[in-house]
Amino acid sequence: MSAPTTASLSDLIAAMKGFDTLNGWDVLVSYRQDALNKMLLDIMADTALMTIPEWDVSPKGSIKIYRVALTLANPVLQFKGSDGRVELFFDLAGSYQDKKEGSEAEKIPEHTQLVVSTRLVHVRGSIVGEGTVSSHFTPDEGASGHGHEKITIMKPGQKQAASVAIDLQHVEVRCRAAPGKPELSEEQTKFLKGLVAVGINRHFREAAGLTFYLGCVSSTPATSPNSIVLHPRAFCFSTVPASSDQSDDGALCLWIAVQDGNGNYAVPTEDKPLSLTISGMSYNPIPSGKTASVIFAHDLMANLFLLPALQAKSCTNVRCTSVKGSDGMVFKYKLPSRKIHVDGKDEEYHAWLNTTNENKHLDALDFDMTDEEATMNILTTMSDVALPPLSETKTKCQVTTEWKSKEIRLCWSYHHDSIFKDLTTNERGAAKLTFSLYGNGTWTGVGNNLGIYITHPASFGTPKTEFDGGPWEKVLNGFSGKVPDEYTKLNPAVPSLDFNFSALDYFLTTNLVLPGATLFNADKPDGNGLGVPRDTVVAGTIATVHPVKLAAMTGTVGGGAAVQSLLAPQMLQRRAAQASSALLKAVVRPLPATVGAAMQAPAAAETAGTGGVVGPPKHESQLAADLLDPNTLMLMELTVAASDATNPGLAIWRVLKKHGYSEISDRTCEQMLNMAPGDLTAPLPGTAPDHDVVAGEVAALSVTASSSSPVSKDSPAANGNANGNESFSVRFFDGKYQIAGGATDEYLVVDPNSGLITVKGVEVLPSSVLSPDGVHYVTSWSIPTSRYAVTFKSTLQADGTFTKSFTGTVTDVATGGETPVSGTVIVQIAEKTWWEKFNSQPTAIVAIASFIITAVSLPIGVMGLVLTIRSMKSDGTDRDDMSESDAQRVRERQASNRNNGERAMTEIQQQVEHIARAVTNFRLREPTTAELLRIKVKAEIEKRLQETLGNNNQELLRKKLKGEVSLTNEIKYVNQSIGNAVEAVLIQMHRAGLRDSIQSWAKLGLLEESQVEATTTDVLKSLAEEHTRPFVEGSGIGTGDKMKSTLAEMEMRKRIIELLTEKHEVTIAEVMKRVETAEKTATDAKKVEDKAVQDYNAKKAEKVEAGKKAEYDAALLQLENEMKSAKTERQKRDKELKTEADAKAKAEKEKTEREKEAKKVEKELAEAKKRAEKAAKKGRK
Repeated sequence: MSAPTTASLSDLIAAMKGFDTLNGWDVLVSYRQDALNKMLLDIMADTALMTIPEWDVSPKGSIKIYRVALTLANPVLQFKGSDGRVELFFDLAGSYQDKKEGSEAEKIPEHTQLVVSTRLVHVRGSIVGEGTVSSHFTPDEGASGHGHEKITIMKPGQKQAASVAIDLQHVEVRCRAAPGKPELSEEQTKFLKGLVAVGINRHFREAAGLTFYLGCVSSTPATSPNSIVLHPRAFCFSTVPASSDQSDDGALCLWIAVQDGNGNYAVPTEDKPLSLTISGMSYNPIPSGKTASVIFAHDLMANLFLLPALQAKSCTNVRCTSVKGSDGMVFKYKLPSRKIHVDGKDEEYHAWLNTTNENKHLDALDFDMTDEEATMNILTTMSDVALPPLSETKTKCQVTTEWKSKEIRLCWSYHHDSIFKDLTTNERGAAKLTFSLYGNGTWTGVGNNLGIYITHPASFGTPKTEFDGGPWEKVLNGFSGKVPDEYTKLNPAVPSLDFNFSALDYFLTTNLVLPGATLFNADKPDGNGLGVPRDTVVAGTIATVHPVKLAAMTGTVGGGAAVQSLLAPQMLQRRAAQASSALLKAVVRPLPATVGAAMQAPAAAETAGTGGVVGPPKHESQLAADLLDPNTLMLMELTVAASDATNPGLAIWRVLKKHGYSEISDRTCEQMLNMAPGDLTAPLPGTAPDHDVVAGEVAALSVTASSSSPVSKDSPAANGNANGNESFSVRFFDGKYQIAGGATDEYLVVDPNSGLITVKGVEVLPSSVLSPDGVHYVTSWSIPTSRYAVTFKSTLQADGTFTKSFTGTVTDVATGGETPVSGTVIVQIAEKTWWEKFNSQPTAIVAIASFIITAVSLPIGVMGLVLTIRSMKSDGTDRDDMSESDAQRVRERQASNRNNGERAMTEIQQQVEHIARAVTNFRLREPTTAELLRIKVKAEIEKRLQETLGNNNQELLRKKLKGEVSLTNEIKYVNQSIGNAVEAVLIQMHRAGLRDSIQSWAKLGLLEESQVEATTTDVLKSLAEEHTRPFVEGSGIGTGDKMKSTLAEMEMRKRIIELLTEKHEVTIAEVMKRVETAEKTATDAKKVEDKAVQDYNAKKAEKVEAGKKAEYDAALLQLENEMKSAKTERQKRDKELKTEADAKAKAEKEKTEREKEAKKVEKELAEAKKRAEKAAKKGRK
């Protein structure tokens, strides 16, 4: 069999059309060798495997004893065959020294590589720390490895695990020069092997053994309430070797059988591993340009996904009718009962004294959509995008549905008579109507989920109609044979029939390669990453989970399947160290001892003064915006003021005065926390009102009685009714909410940084509006399956803390049904409070608190502020002229409040533990922001191509595209151009906000002013490098002749024919002029097009009318000719009949005459006889 072929996605799909390709297995997951190597480097780096203890050795044939000290670096894995044989290449460095006294150490020759030959094996074991982030696979005691021919069976209900590991217990080693470097001599090669072989073998056996695994599968059950989960029950592996010239990369293939799957899978043998073989040709399952793929068997997709999905939508008689040899998948089913009814007509009209009478009858229309079968087709179409001298084939997987009604026979009649005309009309007839309905499906995918959303039009459209009757019925129908307009223009509405199938959750089948450390990222299913030639192919990439994100990960992945980290033990310690280091650098950075005192000095100075600084007055409706804006430094200063040892309440109030908020109403604070009027001033649950406050007595707080106060306590604005009041933000309600009545792992998450809400694995941007009653803000958002409208609320508890919750409704998009939904934020109690943990580090307290308030936990600061305002109302701390006894009472009350606020501080503790989210806040991880970036980038690409390449010039195009080299240069140029455009967009989006954020640290003394610009540039550079990679990486720049498709190249391929010309400058004015000209041309063209359409429709109508008249005249002429022919025939027949009658009469007359003549003759004969007898008688005588 020839070496496996690596084909493009379109070519692979074309080869797979009509074939079952998986040898009876249900799923084939494949990962490319180069992607595995990137992660292998991460696994093995800084582990004991790479640092080898020194040892003594006497090489064979030598009497000397050497002390050997070696180090390994840069491991590279290479598949050598389809049976799991592999080679590991390490950079080898170190020295060896003759132990004889006085000998000097000699170095291993430069550019030496250690080549380790071994194989991949199955290893049984168990999961340690299951359900936790640090869970990992551990081999069973005494476990041995089995080769590729071994099938591992996972028994349902039992916690079992197995891995595909690199067998480092049994290895063969040799040394060689690195590729491209001078070869080692035969003597050097032999000597080095003797020097290192025994020690390396022993070291690998002891330090690693069977613990370095590439993949692991566990039988531990996982559930996803909103998806159809694939549970692995058996698996084995094979490998695709890299080509000898390394032009095609190798791959690791994991063959998986799932619960309720086919079960009739092929068993590999030692000399016949499994492979993707089609028509005798072996293929690499991973298309070119991708690093991973998943292939689902046709029967699995039918029996475990699409058939159950259709049945879940109340469809009946569901079956898969596609057959081997045919393209795609076909399903037949009966839709749920949907009865269609359109009223008939029975109309009568009688004029005065019955001078005119009319009667009209039309049968009613009735049918049920469940009476006839529907068909769903899933096909992959391909289209060629020409780019001389090359072309590129794009694939698109289409889902279509078709339903046709049976022929429906409807009758009608029409009668009209009038005394004023000698004309009576009587028409009647019947028609056959056929209705059709066509639907379109959209592939959906979130995480490792694959779904289909099928939509149908709002109405059936006009039916196919046919007159039901022969020529005489046409005569009775005025010779027309036409069907009444009421039937031909019938367009009944389609009942709700949109189907949103429960997703297929294949997370457990793809979380096999370095599970927990990597995830399979499928390409967008509606793009160029999905095909259904019969089996289903999903192409994608391997994504590495960021170590900090990994350390903080506690939720779910995919459709709700629990995360199984399963990191190799050697990797755990390194990942933990990385997470700790990132956290330490981002938060508890080294600070001068004077910083804390410097930050608290302003607050202390104001406390000692008489009234503090009063800033320019601001309307209280701006308070929420200022709190959310890091540029104001307001929350930072409030945090510092809260740590004032003498009078934190007064220090906080003075910060508010400094920022212009001398007067804040209760209603503004209530609106920020979505409370009803009076909730804040009412007595706390289980307590009596404070001695000096009566509920509702104070409508607004005022630090000063100055007439310059911006808002009167009696004004509408003071009660939160000012136009444009934006006091509420969903960011104040961040957290993880347990949804009441839902599954134990069903949560709603609000992101404090972006305000995005995540529910059912979908992340969306909500909107909030004030309810009609003007009391609460209602937050709403939509996901493909549901629409939500909820009210987030804060409830003040007796201990002075807040609880957050939400209530509302969720509407099912498919059925329109509405159900209540509610949830409460999950509060975790920490072992130690935030204050206790950091009490000995006042400087770190200020830094961490400032960072948390500005970047992570805005709600904590806002709720703390509201608590302070309420406390000051009770204690009168808004007075600057308090007596010492009053101040002491205030201090005691505030100390009590701090003690009662422990629960609020544990939330800060929780935020500190997850502060990595803030560190990666600018990474554009939210789908909404990423999509906005993509839109902006595409716009920038279009602009860049237009400005750089100018208008279309076919002659120059032909000159430039003379061959592959020229095309490659153009691709490089456009890739670089687009990379610059992406970087420009990123800088435009983030530089201002990022610089302001960093500047705020400088203002507080945490950073030197001179470092602001450099720090901003460094962060932006890192950000740009990360996000320009999808646009420019792999473009072939600097990698010889090897070309790979990139987004930049694809964009260029779509536009290059139109835009590629000589480079020249285009001014903004010229561009705008071109845009205006293009718009005018487009408008004029649209007018011409509209006029042409109108003329065409008019001519078409004339032709239709002329055709109808011609048909009528022809029918009438035909009938007249038939009547004339009939008359001629009758005349001819009458003439023939008359002739026949005359002949008969003549014959009768002749007969009578003959009879008379005969009688006469007979009489004469009788007389003659008598005479003869008489004569005879006379003669005898």
